Amino acid sequence: STHCISSAASDVYKRQAWRRKGTWLLDLGRSQEARSAFEEAGTRLAGAPDASIGLARTALLDDDIDGALRHARTAFRLAEDDPYVRLILGEALRRAGQDDEAAPHLQAGQGSSPSYRDPWSESIQRRRNRDANLMAKAKEHESKREFAAALAAYDEVLSRRPDDTNALLRRGTVLLALGRHEDSARHFEKATLRFPGNYELLVGQVSAIRRAGAREEALSRADAIIARWPERPTAFLIRGEILNDLGRVGEARRSYKKAAENAPKDLRPQMFEARMLLRRERAKEAAAILTSAITRTDVVPSLLFFQTTLQAQFMAGVSQSEIDRTYQRAVEVHGDKAKAALTKSGDR
Repeated sequence: STHCISSAASDVYKRQAWRRKGTWLLDLGRSQEARSAFEEAGTRLAGAPDASIGLARTALLDDDIDGALRHARTAFRLAEDDPYVRLILGEALRRAGQDDEAAPHLQAGQGSSPSYRDPWSESIQRRRNRDANLMAKAKEHESKREFAAALAAYDEVLSRRPDDTNALLRRGTVLLALGRHEDSARHFEKATLRFPGNYELLVGQVSAIRRAGAREEALSRADAIIARWPERPTAFLIRGEILNDLGRVGEARRSYKKAAENAPKDLRPQMFEARMLLRRERAKEAAAILTSAITRTDVVPSLLFFQTTLQAQFMAGVSQSEIDRTYQRAVEVHGDKAKAALTKSGDR
């Protein structure tokens, strides 16, 4: 019984493969080969319009109007409600000079595209939908800091799609969030060996190596990434963090500023630099950087950005009027969420 089911499924895929081959050949303008493929499909797809509509399209390409009409009418008898079948029939009738008969078919099929029933494609699409839903669920787990659940979801996706670079990236990031720094570094090492040109994976690897404590190695790798992609910001941010770890504050600040130059509308560089300065009790400098950013009209600071700005302003001892302006700006941008968050956090 299992063998019969497997053979039946295999036969379906073989039939659809001939139709797919004909379509690709037709798109390449190789009409003779396309015709042979569609004819082969026709012997395997009895009762379906796929082969007939392919043969009609091939005949139209070859300016064989009689053949196009014959095959299009066959397809129409098999699928009268299919708008694409009607479009091809209408085109064949129009080219045969039968405009009145063509008009309703062309109108019914306007803007349509092939809607072949293809179990192969349907199966692939179902798997893609399932994995897309699982990825969305994993990200939701991350947002709730449910990192173990997120890791399990990414592992399930990767069991079916081991080359999904986004899932590989997120898995490494979740391992870091779980404090499994060495596991994350090993994970990224394998991922970057497979995808040595993927910028995000390489940056993730540097972050994991840094968190695992190998800061000089991480710095060397960050410099190599920057040499390869000098126009992208994220490696400069990670480099700044490494330099901060090493106590090289001036160099770290220059790295953050370079990241800001590369991505003017990305406020992460200002946030990273300000946090570094706050940890070193340089609140006035941090407050100046953050306050300058929130007054810009070309960016939308996050609620966390406003919270950090207020924290820096309090620590710097700025005037109450300046703190009020920051609070009002946060409310302008984030509304009631800002009121609730800033009041709850004691910033107001």
